[in-house]
Amino acid sequence: MLLVQHLAIKEIAKEDYLDPIGFHAGAEGIEPSENKYEGEELDGEMMIFAGMTGEQVDSVLMGFRKHKLPRVNYKAVLTPTNQFWNAVELFEELKREHEAFHKK
Repeated sequence: MLLVQHLAIKEIAKEDYLDPIGFHAGAEGIEPSENKYEGEELDGEMMIFAGMTGEQVDSVLMGFRKHKLPRVNYKAVLTPTNQFWNAVELFEELKREHEAFHKK
């Protein structure tokens, strides 16, 4: 489905979780971490949208629902702030937001 929309998909290797998200998205001037992640695997899937319009993001999400693909609870759009966060930091923030939203 994503390939039909001509979108690139990049899976981040566990050992690269300390790299800034923006580095993996190809943001200029953001360098990888000198350290490798050796911790536990994240306890859920995370999807980050970069370089896409709101319409494209909506289309991808609708496509997931239409094709009954498994739900990804932790999703974010790359921002000027979170582009400097690593995968662990972003995941923890998304997890907090998800839990707070579902407590209401």
